[in-house]
Amino acid sequence: MTKNRNKFMLGAVTAAMVASAVAPVAGAEVNPKSEFAFSDVSADNTHYANIYKAFELKFMSGYQDGTFKPLQTLTRGNVVKALGKYVVATSGKELSEFDLKDVKPFNDVTSTHSDKELYTYSLIVKQAGIFSGSNNNLMPSQDINRQQMAKVLVNAFDLKDLPGKTTKVTDNNKAYAEFVPYINILSENGVTTESSFRPTETTVRGQFASFLVRSHEVSETPAAPVEAATAAVEKAEKSLLEADLEAAQKLVNALEKSDAKTLLTARLIDLQEKIDELIAAVNDADEQLEIFDALTAFPLKNAIASNINDYEDELNSVGDFETLAEIQQFINKVNADVADYKTGEVEELADSVLDNPEKFDLEDFYAAVAQAQAAINAVPADYLNAEKKSLAKELQTDLDDAVEFVENFIELVWPVLDADNDIELYNFLKANYKNVVAANVDEYVFEGSETVEDVQLEIDFVNAEQAIGDFVVNSKTTQANIDALTKLVKTIADQDAEGVAGLYSQIKVIQGEFDKLVNEAAKLAAALTSADKAQKAYVAAGGDVKAGVYVNLGKAVDSKVTVDIENATKALNDATKALIDYAKAIETAKEALAAYASAGGDLNAADYTELQAAIKDKASFADLTDLTDALEEITEELVIVSDINDASTATELQAALAELEIPSYDNLSLVQRVEVANRLLDDVATENYDTYDKVESALKTLVDNEVTTYVKDLKDVNAAVTIVAADTVLEALALGGYDKLTAAEQLVAAENVINKKPKEGYTSFASIIANY
Repeated sequence: MTKNRNKFMLGAVTAAMVASAVAPVAGAEVNPKSEFAFSDVSADNTHYANIYKAFELKFMSGYQDGTFKPLQTLTRGNVVKALGKYVVATSGKELSEFDLKDVKPFNDVTSTHSDKELYTYSLIVKQAGIFSGSNNNLMPSQDINRQQMAKVLVNAFDLKDLPGKTTKVTDNNKAYAEFVPYINILSENGVTTESSFRPTETTVRGQFASFLVRSHEVSETPAAPVEAATAAVEKAEKSLLEADLEAAQKLVNALEKSDAKTLLTARLIDLQEKIDELIAAVNDADEQLEIFDALTAFPLKNAIASNINDYEDELNSVGDFETLAEIQQFINKVNADVADYKTGEVEELADSVLDNPEKFDLEDFYAAVAQAQAAINAVPADYLNAEKKSLAKELQTDLDDAVEFVENFIELVWPVLDADNDIELYNFLKANYKNVVAANVDEYVFEGSETVEDVQLEIDFVNAEQAIGDFVVNSKTTQANIDALTKLVKTIADQDAEGVAGLYSQIKVIQGEFDKLVNEAAKLAAALTSADKAQKAYVAAGGDVKAGVYVNLGKAVDSKVTVDIENATKALNDATKALIDYAKAIETAKEALAAYASAGGDLNAADYTELQAAIKDKASFADLTDLTDALEEITEELVIVSDINDASTATELQAALAELEIPSYDNLSLVQRVEVANRLLDDVATENYDTYDKVESALKTLVDNEVTTYVKDLKDVNAAVTIVAADTVLEALALGGYDKLTAAEQLVAAENVINKKPKEGYTSFASIIANY
């Protein structure tokens, strides 16, 4: 591989750039002194050496607490910014000099994105071909998995596929196909040393350190030119292809003078002599056997014995060949010409069946087809015609069409044209075609039909024409009858668009007659049904049947005038809705009075007595609902105060606190809320909140403070990375009787808490105590 000194140069710019790709989301990183040791990177860590090498090269740094966090995952956005800065730094241009106007933004990182830096660098890495996204989505907040990182590293460090090298990765079947070449390149270059690559797993900081360091080392290491040249010579010797010989020659010529170059040059000379001998054999061949032997010698291909006369004739008209490529092109050209000619002969024979079907010789036809098929088989699939399409595929289609045409005409069309009487014709049509109607046999005209499609079209067209002509609209007509006519015409529309235009016009007239007949009846029936439903609903709602709105609808129904019925029905429905809404408002108001009394509310309070009076006096709907809403709000506050004062367990207090809708408290999990409530039980028990205002002013603040303390305590436990640190925190918190343990027991418990800590950390005190 050619040495590339433009990739990932050492220095302040690159170090700062790469560090930004792996920097923690929160908190600034520090650059410890060289003797610093990360507290969470032990010597038995798989990536130990590369983590420190990445640190020394200033590719990566650590956290303020002295950790490296080798298991923390990276996001795609982190890496995009880093590699974007790298592209700028190595381009020799300022960021403002990049022409990005023709780069299509990622769908999820557009010009309106809140992170403008991410937007700019996303365009740069896309333009550089480092990131392409999935369906043009960058997904910056997603973790980047190992197969995606493989593609990023190959593009960023310009890593190459190494001739003669094979991948050691054995689980490429788990990777998406587009990423497999990149994974193989990493393996060939030693960037990944494992056979199990685990392509879909996320990339963490420790792995990324190894990826970066190995990629850097490979990009700074010159390729072995002798090894590459040797592999190229071996490939050319196996293939005997001139293109491979030329590629090998370039690599060998580029070698410095050495024994290896001398030996490889000798091998290339021998190889050229073999190729020259093959070319000479073709140029010198006089007899057909000599010609055929020369044209079928490896690596030449596709020459067939049946075309030997054509090869011989063409060889007499061309000069000597200079390359095997010219000879192969000659073979392919002759094969193509022969295949085209023989296919044309079959097509001419197929056309002749129409002239005299009774004397058509099928045996001769199939013999010609066999010759054409053999000729087509000798044409390479990638041999293109003038339209840049596969000639073999085009000729195969033509041949298949010709065979199908002849077979169908002889077996299915000619018997129709040759039928002696209507009975013979009907029986054959019935057995071989669809939709044949006995009554229409006299109307079918098959003269001039050449294909099965022609015959079927005549059957379907006449059937549709007769059905439409005989159709009469009456009281028994249904839409399904008319749809059936349309369906008949649709079956032939694609084959005879011009002919069916008149049929569609006739159906349109029929449809108009039918619509006019049923439209008014349908409207009246619907109006009468709606009127009946409206009357029943009005009576069910307690409406007065002597009221004008009800009487008016009765009169409209008797008139059988659709528009009058519709208007009167709407008026009655409006009256019914008003009755129902008011009844519901009365019921809701009564429920509000009962709930208020049950919650211990003052029954002499104005809100209570005013609602009672509104019910009794049948106040307006608006006044009734306003008074009800006011009393319900007061009742809700009374219930909350009562629930808090009566809570005797953490579970009961948790449920009561949830009613206060305190954001900090509501954001906790159920287990966490119960634990916080347990810490608040004693404080709440000493108070007697007699009003909602006191609860809101005092208790909400108390809960907020306790949540803050609780979250901090959990964070302190999770932050402890040594037994001493964990022991100090647990003893201060006195969780689960920790302070009652002996000193030795406490150290054992502290060690267990550290070793058994979940990957995501402890989320409750109960989970901490369970690990003592």
